[in-house]
Amino acid sequence: RVHGDITPIARMDSRARSLLFALAVCALVACARADAPPFSFKDWFQGQWFVERTTTSSRASYVLSEEVSSSLYTLHGVEGALVGNSTATATSEDGGAAAVRLYHLELSGANSGEFLTKPAGQVGDFESVFHFNFVNMSSGAPVSLGEYRIGKRIASYQFTVTGQNSFLLTVTDKTADDV
Repeated sequence: RVHGDITPIARMDSRARSLLFALAVCALVACARADAPPFSFKDWFQGQWFVERTTTSSRASYVLSEEVSSSLYTLHGVEGALVGNSTATATSEDGGAAAVRLYHLELSGANSGEFLTKPAGQVGDFESVFHFNFVNMSSGAPVSLGEYRIGKRIASYQFTVTGQNSFLLTVTDKTADDV
C-alpha cells in the first residue's frame, strides 16, 4: 500500500508540468531508438541521390576558388553489392555533354566494402576508389574514413551519414599544396 498524496498533473505548477513533459519526451525518444533497426549501408545508400559537389581550393583560411557541380546517382541492390551509375549535370562550359560513370560497391558486410567506378563505355575492370567501414560515433552518426584514390593521387576521406536522406563526403588531397 502506497502512503502519501499523488499530485494530479492539473494541480502541478507550470515548471513541474514542463519537467514531466520533457521526461516523457526523452523516454519516448529512447524507446524509439531502442526499436530502430541497426544501420545498414546497403539499405540506406540504394536508390536515387542528387549529389552536389563543391571543390574548394584554399590556403590557410582563405577560399581562393570554388567550383560546384552536381550529379544524379542511381544505385540498386544485388546479392553482395550495390550497382548503378551517375549522370553529371551538363553545363554550357562542357558543351552540354553529360558524363556517365558506372559504380560497383562490393559489400563485405552490412557496413563495409569497397567503392569501385569507371566511365561508362570503358572496357576493362572497375577502379578502386576507397574501402569503407561505417561505425556509429557517440553521436549516433555512422562514419567511415580512410584512404581515397583519385587515379594515381592519394587522398583521405571522411564519409558521414548526417540523416536519413543526407550525407557529407569530405576528400582532402594529401599531395596538393592546399590544406
